[in-house]
Amino acid sequence: MNGTRYNPDQSWRSKVAVADWKAAHAHVRGRSHRLAGVGCQDKTDSLCQGKVAVVSLADGAGTARYAQQGADVVTRRICLLVHRRFDDIMTTDSRRMIVDDLKGHLEAKGREVGADLGELASTLLFVGVKDGVYLAGHLGDGVIGVLRQDRVEVLSPPKRGEFANTTYFVTQAESDVRLRLYAGRTDEADGFILMSDGAAESLFDRARKVMAPAVGRILGWLDEHSPPAVTRALYYNLNSIIIEKTNDDCSIAVMKLVRKTIEELRAMDRQSLKDFLGVADNAAAADWIKILSAFAEGCSGVEDIARRIGLPAELVRRSLLNMQENHLLDRITTG
Repeated sequence: MNGTRYNPDQSWRSKVAVADWKAAHAHVRGRSHRLAGVGCQDKTDSLCQGKVAVVSLADGAGTARYAQQGADVVTRRICLLVHRRFDDIMTTDSRRMIVDDLKGHLEAKGREVGADLGELASTLLFVGVKDGVYLAGHLGDGVIGVLRQDRVEVLSPPKRGEFANTTYFVTQAESDVRLRLYAGRTDEADGFILMSDGAAESLFDRARKVMAPAVGRILGWLDEHSPPAVTRALYYNLNSIIIEKTNDDCSIAVMKLVRKTIEELRAMDRQSLKDFLGVADNAAAADWIKILSAFAEGCSGVEDIARRIGLPAELVRRSLLNMQENHLLDRITTG
């Protein structure tokens, strides 16, 4: 790190900020499943590590005996798959690869529980981001929304099956053909929301094909609160408000690019700061903020930063290495 220099010019001093994708998700049982003593067949998941962030949602088929387990496999596996093979998916026609991978893991779960593939049927919704690019996939009902210039638009609407009250599932033949993939730049799309059919009853106007105003507010929660706090808020709202509009299970997954200036980072409580920076130690978080502040003040190089913030050069060097390993340096913006 001795040769690395950080030398912001006057035009972006005091404009230094850290931008990162944050995600939260929740799923709750519908009233009909509560009355019947059936578990929630909606599942959600997320994986935000390194340069890649992914959220997923799956709605298990009501007629499938192991829908809950199938939806769980689908949400967990698609997050891992997109995280590990984002570039491959972006550069090839990867529908078959995605579906074959998911079916392989569903078949393994089927052998474990003694079920045929069709008994683990579920829909599939996911969004992944990396290096300024997003990739979204959708099979079946539910809705994917995208935040563009402070307005939430429909990226992918629900897709019904041939007959009333039917849709498409990962486990069906030719599901790869029906899988819809979307890609674009995140400078034009800095937030996403995934919702199941049940949650869409409250948050999506089917007649007009537009999102409810509440969707923008939900995405905005990630600007002001940590992902764990937003997750708790999602559970509360699903259980107390959204679930009243339907008998179905309800689920939501959100992901947003959150930008915090140095001043905003300094004002955070310790836990929120650690959550945002991706560091577990209070002292390390405090040192990282000092180093970011030195960048904003125009410092360059390890020795310069060390003198400005009053820390030993070796500690600054180790901190910079840790910040680099956690991709924090990649997340610094100057806009």
